[in-house]
Amino acid sequence: MLEPKDRQLLLEALRPPIGFHFDEGIGTTYTLDLVALLTAPLAFTWFDQKDNAGADGAVDSLEIVESLRRYADRLTLFCHAGRIALLKAHYPQLAFLEDTIVECLPPSGGAFHPKVWVLRFKADEGEDIRYRMLCLSRNLTFSRAWDTMLALDGVLKKGVVAKSRGLADFVRALPDQAVRQDSRSRVQSRADLLASEVGRVDFELPENVQDFTFHPIGIGGRRKRPLAVLDGTKRLLVVSPFLAGTRLAELAEGRTDLVVVSTPSQLEGLSNAPRAGVRYFTLTERLRPEAEDDEGVPKAEAEAIELSDLHAKLYVTEHGAMAHVLTGSANATMAAFDKNVEFLVELVGHRKSLGFDAMMEPVKGETRFINLLQPADDIVGTSVPPDDVVALDRQLDDLRTTLAGAGLKIHVTAGAEGSFDLELRTEQAIAVPDGVKASCWPSAVATAGAPLRSTDAGGVVAQFPATTLQGVTAFMAFELSGRAGDVERKVDFVLTLPLIGAPEGRREQVLRSLVRDRSRMLRFLWLLLADEVADVPDAWTGNTGKTVSGETPGAVNFATGGLFEVLLKNLDRSPQRLDYLHGLMTELRKDTSETDLFPEEFDAIWAPIWAERCRQKGEVPA
Repeated sequence: MLEPKDRQLLLEALRPPIGFHFDEGIGTTYTLDLVALLTAPLAFTWFDQKDNAGADGAVDSLEIVESLRRYADRLTLFCHAGRIALLKAHYPQLAFLEDTIVECLPPSGGAFHPKVWVLRFKADEGEDIRYRMLCLSRNLTFSRAWDTMLALDGVLKKGVVAKSRGLADFVRALPDQAVRQDSRSRVQSRADLLASEVGRVDFELPENVQDFTFHPIGIGGRRKRPLAVLDGTKRLLVVSPFLAGTRLAELAEGRTDLVVVSTPSQLEGLSNAPRAGVRYFTLTERLRPEAEDDEGVPKAEAEAIELSDLHAKLYVTEHGAMAHVLTGSANATMAAFDKNVEFLVELVGHRKSLGFDAMMEPVKGETRFINLLQPADDIVGTSVPPDDVVALDRQLDDLRTTLAGAGLKIHVTAGAEGSFDLELRTEQAIAVPDGVKASCWPSAVATAGAPLRSTDAGGVVAQFPATTLQGVTAFMAFELSGRAGDVERKVDFVLTLPLIGAPEGRREQVLRSLVRDRSRMLRFLWLLLADEVADVPDAWTGNTGKTVSGETPGAVNFATGGLFEVLLKNLDRSPQRLDYLHGLMTELRKDTSETDLFPEEFDAIWAPIWAERCRQKGEVPA
């Protein structure tokens, strides 16, 4: 935990166990970076071994396109509505993710804040099912912050496993958090399957852990007290990037030693902070890189913390010889335990391994948590924000929540010369407060945005005429801004909205734009037809535009190049891939004015293979 030499990457944790492949799963996050989500399916394939799992620079790779095509429909990602980060560029690949994302607004009015992944893996041979559960403090972003991650693997059993009930209840309740009814219906069957099975999973104990308990918070109309395990203990370590003085006062009551580790900005702005018996720390300055911003504008506090400061959440205490560690998403705030949807896992082990001293007592030759910290008692409460700035922040956030729950929809109609007209419509009243500027635009369109109109009874709130096909997207960007005295605040975010009347074949057209030419099409064919453990031949992995034999991509010898054998192998073992390929060919060739991306030789090889596939299905080749 929090050992700088043992930091794990989320993509590594998503990778299937040896001998298994990803079948389906769910993930939850508060904030979401869409580019990070674009790269996540790479973990389910062998493609990430090609070093394509980076940030923005790699999303154009065909490996990512094929991983999205394979797995985007098998994954559901729940996030808090209005917390998708603004895109810095246009990514056509996002068309594959529109149905993957479910935005949530909990009925309690709090935040949807858990960071949990539940993944179902099937054996490559046989019927064995394995599950992996990840409980993180990290959102799905390109964060450089200090976080924690707990990974538990388990085997599906025939009978109910009592310890897994809390996780099953959490998964089952996820569709009820969705802000849109159509999203709930779309993901209900997946949530039901995973919940019914995960309650029968026997999870393996991590090293030095003798017991564990799942603590879902804020689901099912009830509130449990996971912090009850802290009652009666004298020493407590709290690691939390966001704090409330009232919550800390509760935790300090009756204790001789409360250690609070947080971020400088939170400690500086902490009002009514308890002092007696409380010690405050931050990460040392050398471990807090500055948050990057291409525009040179300082990040908002919450965003800066998440990207490059301490973002872990931990509660560590002891009962006799045993230590109890709570890890997950819940900050030491009032909302975390009274309003939000959160998730914590309680780990129990010997205090020598997991206890207070194991974290906070220095030992020569070891790097412990205390070695990463510096005292911060002198900065607590030194910079409490003015009331008018706090009020402005709340006003902008309230408008963001209103927009997220306003039933917004994007209506698409055909325009002139192949363009499309978009209208953003709402089913509810939207009031933009005086002094607040609000604008929006399709995230795929480079524009300053259209002003967002207030409305008393629903209707059109923004219009975007003459949009290209690539500009038709379910991701609508918003910018809200205001001023309190000399302080200016800006909030930008993306909402995933229903597309009404969207043209058919958008994914195929996106694929055409990404494949672009015959050379890339040949490589994509290999990726499409390859097994998870196969290798794409070097003939099309380079940038020379030549095959191994020196031929140009348009004159590839399929028999010697190996693609013919791969097609035959798929006919025998994975014929459904040939069905997809046939549909893809049909869609890409609808527009005869476009250059055919398939080489001339391909049809001669493909025709007999497709005829045999049709015979298998009892059909006549079209």
